[in-house]
Amino acid sequence: MLWLVFALTAALADGIKSVIHRAVMKTESVFSYALIENLLTALAFIPFLYFDFLVPTDPAAWALLMLSSALWVAVALTGFAAYKHTPVTLKEPISQSRIILVFLLSVALLKEAMSTEKIIGTLLIFAGLIAITTHKRKIFGKLSDRGVQLTILSAFLASVVAIIDKIALGYFTPGTYGFFVYLIPGLILATASRGRTNETKKLIKSKGKYVLAAILLGATAYYSILKAYTLADASTVFPIIRLGSFVAVIGGFAAFREERTEVLKKVVSAAVIVIGVLLLSGHHSFF
Repeated sequence: MLWLVFALTAALADGIKSVIHRAVMKTESVFSYALIENLLTALAFIPFLYFDFLVPTDPAAWALLMLSSALWVAVALTGFAAYKHTPVTLKEPISQSRIILVFLLSVALLKEAMSTEKIIGTLLIFAGLIAITTHKRKIFGKLSDRGVQLTILSAFLASVVAIIDKIALGYFTPGTYGFFVYLIPGLILATASRGRTNETKKLIKSKGKYVLAAILLGATAYYSILKAYTLADASTVFPIIRLGSFVAVIGGFAAFREERTEVLKKVVSAAVIVIGVLLLSGHHSFF
């Protein structure tokens, strides 16, 4: 059950990090935050290299790493843009749509097992998504919202990355892979960062403590995710990790007064999604 310790650690760290992302994105540049987060998180991974350093020689490993890195740039930019336009108490439950995608991709590409529990869990997650996106009695009525659209796009990209990460860990150790998968996107963003120096300086000056906290939490979460992936199936690990969304919802209500709307609907929808997550992961014994 060591994988579960890593997965729950990732969930807690990721949930708190999401609240910080929303706090930063309300006023700061999406591009600058993505740049700083990737480069500094790569630095935060350096201590893990001491215990976990391994450079594979198979070209397939580096092809997977480059593909994942390119997608991570897109995930970072769309994800942070979603935080700017969407309350975290709405964004996080909707982002759980990625769990369904990871499940389907895991079954199709990784040949992981399908069960009745996982099917029921998928349906519950879908029901929770319908409930939270229903607006003015229209099912999926909030899909016209830009922030919701960005959240769904980011969720789709992240689900693809999760499968690539799982495959790539057949070649890399978690520490080495985590270092490169943040460093390379950071370098890509840095190459395109001309003319944004003032934005980046403003971010560091006004939100430096938040950025540092998010980076430390992000490094902890991602390393824990990768360690969990080496110990269990992706379709089992990923749902547990996404329990961090419930932490983010509660944290969002506590941190942002303006997000205290439709509280009952958001909490109930998030709870239904959490139950679906646990069923999808095969851990119905938790309740």
